[in-house]
Amino acid sequence: MSFVARVASASDMDGFQAGANAVLQSLNDLSTPPSAIILFTPAHFEHSRVLAGALSVAPKIPIVGASTAGEILGDGRLKKSAVVAIAFGGEGIKVAVSAKESLGADSKIAAQSAGEEIVQKLSGQPEALIFFFDGISGFGSDVVDGLKEVFSSQTTILGAGSADNGKFEGTYQYAEGNVYTKGLVLLGISGKIKVSTGVKHGWIPVGVPMRATKSKGSVLYELDDKPAISLYENYFGEKRMAELSGSGLGKLAVSYPLGMRVAYSQELLLRAPYFGNKDGSISLGGHIPEGAEVRLMVGGKEEAVLAAKMAGNFARQSLKTSPKLALVFDAHTRGRLFGLDSNEEIAALHDVLGRDIPLAGFYSYSEQASLWNLAETESFLVNHNEAIAVMLIG
Repeated sequence: MSFVARVASASDMDGFQAGANAVLQSLNDLSTPPSAIILFTPAHFEHSRVLAGALSVAPKIPIVGASTAGEILGDGRLKKSAVVAIAFGGEGIKVAVSAKESLGADSKIAAQSAGEEIVQKLSGQPEALIFFFDGISGFGSDVVDGLKEVFSSQTTILGAGSADNGKFEGTYQYAEGNVYTKGLVLLGISGKIKVSTGVKHGWIPVGVPMRATKSKGSVLYELDDKPAISLYENYFGEKRMAELSGSGLGKLAVSYPLGMRVAYSQELLLRAPYFGNKDGSISLGGHIPEGAEVRLMVGGKEEAVLAAKMAGNFARQSLKTSPKLALVFDAHTRGRLFGLDSNEEIAALHDVLGRDIPLAGFYSYSEQASLWNLAETESFLVNHNEAIAVMLIG
Protein backbone atom coordinates (compact mmCIF):
# COMPACT_ATOMS: atom_id res chain seq x y z
CA MET A 1 0.00 0.00 0.00
CA SER A 2 1.41 3.39 -1.00
CA PHE A 3 1.13 6.54 1.09
CA VAL A 4 -2.44 7.33 2.08
CA ALA A 5 -3.96 10.18 4.07
CA ARG A 6 -7.39 11.16 5.32
CA VAL A 7 -8.56 14.46 6.79
CA ALA A 8 -11.58 15.20 8.98
CA SER A 9 -12.95 17.73 11.46
CA ALA A 10 -15.23 17.84 14.49
CA SER A 11 -16.78 20.95 16.02
CA ASP A 12 -18.15 19.55 19.28
CA MET A 13 -18.19 22.11 22.08
CA ASP A 14 -16.49 19.68 24.46
CA GLY A 15 -12.78 19.35 23.71
CA PHE A 16 -12.64 15.65 24.53
CA GLN A 17 -15.45 14.82 22.12
CA ALA A 18 -14.01 17.09 19.42
CA GLY A 19 -10.62 15.41 19.62
CA ALA A 20 -12.12 11.92 19.69
CA ASN A 21 -14.59 12.49 16.86
CA ALA A 22 -12.10 14.22 14.55
CA VAL A 23 -9.64 11.33 14.92
CA LEU A 24 -12.38 8.72 14.59
CA GLN A 25 -13.61 10.23 11.34
CA SER A 26 -10.09 10.49 9.93
CA LEU A 27 -9.61 6.75 10.55
CA ASN A 28 -12.87 5.65 8.93
CA ASP A 29 -11.51 5.05 5.41
CA LEU A 30 -8.10 3.69 6.38
CA SER A 31 -7.74 -0.07 5.99
CA THR A 32 -4.76 -0.23 8.38
CA PRO A 33 -3.74 1.81 11.45
CA PRO A 34 -2.04 5.09 10.50
CA SER A 35 1.61 5.86 11.13
CA ALA A 36 0.76 9.18 12.81
CA ILE A 37 -1.99 11.73 13.38
CA ILE A 38 -1.70 15.53 13.22
CA LEU A 39 -4.19 17.78 15.04
CA PHE A 40 -4.98 21.45 14.48
CA THR A 41 -7.05 22.86 17.33
CA PRO A 42 -8.85 26.18 17.96
CA ALA A 43 -6.94 28.19 20.55
CA HIS A 44 -9.88 28.54 22.94
CA PHE A 45 -10.41 24.78 23.35
CA GLU A 46 -9.16 23.00 26.46
CA HIS A 47 -6.13 21.38 24.85
CA SER A 48 -5.50 18.67 27.42
CA ARG A 49 -9.08 17.49 26.82
CA VAL A 50 -8.65 17.55 23.04
CA LEU A 51 -5.50 15.45 23.23
CA ALA A 52 -7.08 13.07 25.74
CA GLY A 53 -10.01 12.58 23.40
CA ALA A 54 -7.74 11.88 20.45
CA LEU A 55 -5.69 9.39 22.47
CA SER A 56 -8.84 7.60 23.63
CA VAL A 57 -9.45 6.62 20.00
CA ALA A 58 -5.84 6.06 18.94
CA PRO A 59 -3.83 5.35 22.12
CA LYS A 60 -0.88 3.71 20.34
CA ILE A 61 -0.54 6.15 17.42
CA PRO A 62 1.93 9.09 17.63
CA ILE A 63 -0.06 12.34 17.75
CA VAL A 64 1.35 15.83 17.24
CA GLY A 65 -0.42 19.12 16.81
CA ALA A 66 -0.76 22.84 17.36
CA SER A 67 -3.24 25.55 18.32
CA THR A 68 -4.39 27.84 15.53
CA ALA A 69 -5.72 31.20 14.43
CA GLY A 70 -8.25 29.35 12.29
CA GLU A 71 -8.50 25.88 10.76
CA ILE A 72 -8.28 25.02 7.06
CA LEU A 73 -9.97 22.03 5.46
CA GLY A 74 -10.71 21.42 1.79
CA ASP A 75 -11.48 24.68 0.00
CA GLY A 76 -11.03 27.11 2.84
CA ARG A 77 -11.28 28.22 6.40
CA LEU A 78 -13.80 26.43 8.57
CA LYS A 79 -16.51 28.91 9.50
CA LYS A 80 -17.13 27.10 12.79
CA SER A 81 -14.19 26.37 15.07
CA ALA A 82 -13.30 22.69 14.87
CA VAL A 83 -10.51 20.23 15.57
CA VAL A 84 -8.93 19.09 12.30
CA ALA A 85 -7.30 15.65 12.19
CA ILE A 86 -4.95 14.26 9.55
CA ALA A 87 -4.26 10.52 9.67
CA PHE A 88 -1.62 9.12 7.32
CA GLY A 89 0.46 6.04 6.74
CA GLY A 90 1.27 3.31 4.28
CA GLU A 91 3.55 0.36 3.70
CA GLY A 92 7.09 1.11 4.87
CA ILE A 93 6.19 4.51 6.34
CA LYS A 94 8.10 5.20 9.55
CA VAL A 95 7.73 8.20 11.84
CA ALA A 96 9.60 9.68 14.76
CA VAL A 97 8.55 12.40 17.20
CA SER A 98 10.73 14.69 19.27
CA ALA A 99 9.75 17.57 21.56
CA LYS A 100 11.31 20.29 23.68
CA GLU A 101 9.19 21.60 26.53
CA SER A 102 10.20 25.25 26.60
CA LEU A 103 12.05 27.40 24.08
CA GLY A 104 14.24 30.25 25.27
CA ALA A 105 17.52 31.96 24.50
CA ASP A 106 18.98 28.55 23.59
CA SER A 107 16.30 27.83 20.96
CA LYS A 108 18.85 27.07 18.24
CA ILE A 109 20.52 24.44 20.44
CA ALA A 110 17.14 23.01 21.45
CA ALA A 111 16.07 22.70 17.83
CA GLN A 112 19.34 21.06 16.87
CA SER A 113 18.99 18.58 19.72
CA ALA A 114 15.40 17.74 18.75
CA GLY A 115 16.47 17.25 15.16
CA GLU A 116 19.28 14.92 16.16
CA GLU A 117 16.77 12.81 18.11
CA ILE A 118 14.66 12.44 14.94
CA VAL A 119 17.66 11.30 12.88
CA GLN A 120 18.69 8.87 15.61
CA LYS A 121 15.21 7.34 15.95
CA LEU A 122 14.88 6.88 12.19
CA SER A 123 18.49 5.77 11.71
CA GLY A 124 19.02 8.44 9.11
CA GLN A 125 17.63 11.53 7.44
CA PRO A 126 13.83 11.51 6.97
CA GLU A 127 12.16 12.36 3.69
CA ALA A 128 9.91 14.91 5.41
CA LEU A 129 10.01 16.95 8.60
CA ILE A 130 6.99 18.82 9.97
CA PHE A 131 7.32 20.97 13.08
CA PHE A 132 5.42 23.37 15.31
CA PHE A 133 6.60 25.83 17.96
CA ASP A 134 5.25 28.71 20.03
CA GLY A 135 4.54 31.39 17.43
CA ILE A 136 4.54 34.27 19.91
CA SER A 137 8.11 33.69 21.05
CA GLY A 138 9.79 35.12 17.96
CA PHE A 139 12.24 32.19 17.95
CA GLY A 140 11.38 31.01 14.44
CA SER A 141 14.71 32.13 13.00
CA ASP A 142 16.62 30.39 15.82
CA VAL A 143 14.67 27.16 15.32
CA VAL A 144 15.41 27.24 11.59
CA ASP A 145 19.13 27.81 12.27
CA GLY A 146 19.19 24.82 14.62
CA LEU A 147 17.44 22.49 12.18
CA LYS A 148 19.78 23.48 9.36
CA GLU A 149 22.65 22.11 11.46
CA VAL A 150 21.05 18.64 11.33
CA PHE A 151 19.05 18.07 8.19
CA SER A 152 20.45 17.76 4.68
CA SER A 153 18.81 18.54 1.35
CA GLN A 154 17.37 14.99 1.48
CA THR A 155 14.81 16.21 4.02
CA THR A 156 11.98 18.48 2.87
CA ILE A 157 10.87 20.67 5.77
CA LEU A 158 7.70 22.59 6.61
CA GLY A 159 7.02 24.32 9.92
CA ALA A 160 4.64 26.78 11.53
CA GLY A 161 4.35 28.96 14.60
CA SER A 162 1.32 27.84 16.60
CA ALA A 163 -1.25 30.58 17.16
CA ASP A 164 -4.05 31.79 19.43
CA ASN A 165 -6.38 33.59 17.04
CA GLY A 166 -4.58 36.90 17.18
CA LYS A 167 -4.69 37.34 20.97
CA PHE A 168 -0.91 36.84 21.46
CA GLU A 169 -1.47 35.49 24.96
CA GLY A 170 -0.36 31.85 24.68
CA THR A 171 -0.19 29.03 22.13
CA TYR A 172 -0.10 25.24 22.42
CA GLN A 173 1.80 22.32 20.91
CA TYR A 174 1.14 18.56 21.28
CA ALA A 175 3.53 15.61 21.26
CA GLU A 176 4.14 12.33 23.08
CA GLY A 177 0.93 12.65 25.08
CA ASN A 178 1.87 16.10 26.42
CA VAL A 179 0.57 19.63 25.84
CA TYR A 180 3.21 22.38 25.77
CA THR A 181 2.78 26.15 25.83
CA LYS A 182 6.21 27.34 24.71
CA GLY A 183 7.47 24.16 23.17
CA LEU A 184 8.87 22.75 19.95
CA VAL A 185 7.47 19.59 18.33
CA LEU A 186 9.07 17.70 15.44
CA LEU A 187 7.59 14.90 13.30
CA GLY A 188 9.93 13.06 10.95
CA ILE A 189 8.56 10.85 8.16
CA SER A 190 10.60 8.23 6.29
CA GLY A 191 9.66 5.82 3.54
CA LYS A 192 9.07 5.54 -0.18
CA ILE A 193 7.46 8.94 -0.56
CA LYS A 194 8.12 12.07 -2.56
CA VAL A 195 7.80 15.44 -0.85
CA SER A 196 7.82 19.02 -2.09
CA THR A 197 7.06 22.49 -0.75
CA GLY A 198 6.12 25.88 -2.14
CA VAL A 199 6.00 29.23 -0.37
CA LYS A 200 5.08 32.75 -1.47
CA HIS A 201 3.71 36.01 -0.05
CA GLY A 202 3.06 38.34 -3.02
CA TRP A 203 3.48 41.64 -1.17
CA ILE A 204 5.32 44.49 -2.96
CA PRO A 205 7.69 47.18 -1.55
CA VAL A 206 6.73 50.85 -1.28
CA GLY A 207 8.76 53.92 -0.34
CA VAL A 208 12.51 54.17 -0.05
CA PRO A 209 14.85 51.45 1.26
CA MET A 210 16.12 51.84 4.82
CA ARG A 211 18.94 50.19 6.73
CA ALA A 212 18.57 48.26 9.98
CA THR A 213 21.12 50.10 12.12
CA LYS A 214 20.28 48.45 15.45
CA SER A 215 18.62 45.11 16.07
CA LYS A 216 18.84 42.08 18.32
CA GLY A 217 17.12 38.82 17.54
CA SER A 218 13.51 39.51 16.62
CA VAL A 219 13.53 43.08 17.99
CA LEU A 220 14.24 45.91 15.53
CA TYR A 221 15.43 49.00 17.39
CA GLU A 222 16.52 51.45 14.71
CA LEU A 223 16.17 52.10 10.99
CA ASP A 224 18.63 54.64 9.55
CA ASP A 225 19.59 55.51 13.16
CA LYS A 226 16.00 56.45 14.04
CA PRO A 227 13.52 54.51 16.22
CA ALA A 228 12.07 51.71 14.13
CA ILE A 229 8.50 52.78 14.88
CA SER A 230 9.16 56.07 13.04
CA LEU A 231 8.80 54.22 9.72
CA TYR A 232 5.13 53.60 10.50
CA GLU A 233 4.67 57.04 12.09
CA ASN A 234 5.89 58.70 8.89
CA TYR A 235 3.36 56.79 6.80
CA PHE A 236 0.36 56.66 9.11
CA GLY A 237 0.91 59.61 11.48
CA GLU A 238 1.84 59.68 15.16
CA LYS A 239 -1.80 59.95 16.27
CA ARG A 240 -2.77 56.77 14.43
CA MET A 241 0.29 54.96 15.78
CA ALA A 242 -0.54 56.03 19.34
CA GLU A 243 -3.91 54.33 18.88
CA LEU A 244 -2.08 51.16 17.78
CA SER A 245 0.44 51.08 20.62
CA GLY A 246 1.55 47.74 22.03
CA SER A 247 0.03 44.69 20.35
CA GLY A 248 -2.26 46.94 18.28
CA LEU A 249 0.62 47.43 15.87
CA GLY A 250 -0.12 43.94 14.59
CA LYS A 251 -3.26 45.30 12.92
CA LEU A 252 -1.08 47.02 10.35
CA ALA A 253 0.63 43.72 9.58
CA VAL A 254 -2.47 42.62 7.67
CA SER A 255 -1.45 44.82 4.75
CA TYR A 256 1.79 46.59 5.78
CA PRO A 257 4.55 44.27 7.03
CA LEU A 258 8.26 44.93 6.67
CA GLY A 259 10.28 43.37 3.87
CA MET A 260 13.96 42.42 4.13
CA ARG A 261 16.21 41.88 1.12
CA VAL A 262 18.02 38.53 1.12
CA ALA A 263 20.74 37.43 -1.28
CA TYR A 264 19.10 34.16 -2.31
CA SER A 265 15.66 35.43 -3.39
CA GLN A 266 14.25 38.06 -5.70
CA GLU A 267 11.21 38.39 -3.43
CA LEU A 268 11.80 40.23 -0.16
CA LEU A 269 11.46 38.19 3.04
CA LEU A 270 8.59 39.49 5.20
CA ARG A 271 8.65 40.31 8.89
CA ALA A 272 5.36 40.92 10.69
CA PRO A 273 5.30 43.61 13.41
CA TYR A 274 3.81 42.04 16.55
CA PHE A 275 4.32 44.71 19.22
CA GLY A 276 5.35 48.35 19.38
CA ASN A 277 7.57 48.88 22.43
CA LYS A 278 7.88 51.98 24.61
CA ASP A 279 11.45 52.64 23.46
CA GLY A 280 10.33 52.91 19.82
CA SER A 281 11.48 49.42 18.88
CA ILE A 282 9.32 46.81 17.16
CA SER A 283 9.03 43.15 18.15
CA LEU A 284 8.79 41.07 14.99
CA GLY A 285 7.95 37.54 13.94
CA GLY A 286 11.58 36.86 12.98
CA HIS A 287 15.09 38.27 12.84
CA ILE A 288 16.20 41.32 10.89
CA PRO A 289 20.01 41.43 11.18
CA GLU A 290 21.86 44.72 11.47
CA GLY A 291 22.82 46.07 8.06
CA ALA A 292 19.83 44.52 6.27
CA GLU A 293 17.92 46.59 3.74
CA VAL A 294 14.32 47.04 4.92
CA ARG A 295 11.24 48.23 3.04
CA LEU A 296 7.64 48.87 3.96
CA MET A 297 5.46 46.36 2.09
CA VAL A 298 1.88 46.50 0.88
CA GLY A 299 -0.51 43.83 -0.33
CA GLY A 300 -4.12 42.86 -0.72
CA LYS A 301 -6.49 40.06 -1.67
CA GLU A 302 -5.55 39.93 -5.35
CA GLU A 303 -1.85 39.60 -4.52
CA ALA A 304 -2.58 36.95 -1.88
CA VAL A 305 -4.57 34.78 -4.30
CA LEU A 306 -1.86 35.02 -6.95
CA ALA A 307 0.81 34.08 -4.39
CA ALA A 308 -1.21 31.04 -3.29
CA LYS A 309 -1.45 29.86 -6.89
CA MET A 310 2.29 30.36 -7.41
CA ALA A 311 3.19 28.45 -4.22
CA GLY A 312 0.89 25.61 -5.23
CA ASN A 313 2.20 25.48 -8.78
CA PHE A 314 5.80 25.31 -7.61
CA ALA A 315 5.08 22.49 -5.16
CA ARG A 316 2.99 20.59 -7.73
CA GLN A 317 5.64 20.81 -10.46
CA SER A 318 8.41 19.87 -8.04
CA LEU A 319 6.71 16.72 -6.72
CA LYS A 320 6.87 14.73 -9.98
CA THR A 321 4.16 12.32 -8.83
CA SER A 322 0.51 12.45 -7.81
CA PRO A 323 0.10 14.12 -4.42
CA LYS A 324 -1.81 12.22 -1.74
CA LEU A 325 -1.84 15.00 0.89
CA ALA A 326 -1.54 18.78 0.93
CA LEU A 327 -0.54 20.51 4.19
CA VAL A 328 -1.12 24.27 4.22
CA PHE A 329 0.24 26.73 6.76
CA ASP A 330 -1.14 30.19 6.02
CA ALA A 331 -0.26 33.37 7.90
CA HIS A 332 -3.01 34.52 10.27
CA THR A 333 -2.73 38.02 8.79
CA ARG A 334 -3.77 36.63 5.42
CA GLY A 335 -6.75 35.00 7.09
CA ARG A 336 -7.70 38.35 8.63
CA LEU A 337 -7.31 40.00 5.22
CA PHE A 338 -9.95 37.71 3.69
CA GLY A 339 -12.15 37.36 6.77
CA LEU A 340 -14.32 34.44 7.82
CA ASP A 341 -16.60 34.59 4.79
CA SER A 342 -14.05 34.41 1.99
CA ASN A 343 -12.14 31.33 0.93
CA GLU A 344 -10.70 32.75 -2.28
CA GLU A 345 -7.08 32.08 -1.41
CA ILE A 346 -7.37 28.46 -0.28
CA ALA A 347 -9.89 27.59 -3.01
CA ALA A 348 -7.47 28.98 -5.62
CA LEU A 349 -4.68 26.85 -4.14
CA HIS A 350 -6.88 23.75 -4.14
CA ASP A 351 -7.75 24.36 -7.81
CA VAL A 352 -4.04 24.37 -8.67
CA LEU A 353 -3.27 21.24 -6.66
CA GLY A 354 -6.38 19.28 -7.67
CA ARG A 355 -9.75 19.08 -5.93
CA ASP A 356 -9.37 15.35 -5.25
CA ILE A 357 -6.33 15.86 -2.99
CA PRO A 358 -6.99 15.87 0.80
CA LEU A 359 -6.03 19.35 1.99
CA ALA A 360 -5.76 20.54 5.59
CA GLY A 361 -3.87 23.12 7.59
CA PHE A 362 -4.21 26.17 9.78
CA TYR A 363 -3.61 29.90 10.08
CA SER A 364 -0.26 30.36 11.80
CA TYR A 365 1.96 33.05 13.33
CA SER A 366 4.91 32.19 11.08
CA GLU A 367 5.78 29.73 8.35
CA GLN A 368 9.06 27.86 7.78
CA ALA A 369 9.85 26.54 4.31
CA SER A 370 12.66 26.57 1.79
CA LEU A 371 13.25 29.26 -0.81
CA TRP A 372 15.16 28.38 -3.97
CA ASN A 373 17.87 30.60 -5.41
CA LEU A 374 17.15 32.35 -8.71
CA ALA A 375 18.74 29.53 -10.72
CA GLU A 376 16.70 26.94 -8.74
CA THR A 377 19.89 24.98 -8.05
CA GLU A 378 19.95 25.35 -4.25
CA SER A 379 17.34 25.85 -1.54
CA PHE A 380 17.53 27.61 1.82
CA LEU A 381 15.27 26.88 4.81
CA VAL A 382 13.84 30.23 5.88
CA ASN A 383 11.60 31.64 8.61
CA HIS A 384 8.73 33.46 6.86
CA ASN A 385 6.06 35.84 8.07
CA GLU A 386 2.79 36.58 6.25
CA ALA A 387 3.38 33.82 3.69
CA ILE A 388 1.40 30.83 2.49
CA ALA A 389 3.38 27.58 2.58
CA VAL A 390 2.29 24.19 1.24
CA MET A 391 3.79 20.71 1.52
CA LEU A 392 2.78 17.93 -0.83
CA ILE A 393 3.38 14.24 -0.06
CA GLY A 394 2.90 11.54 -2.66
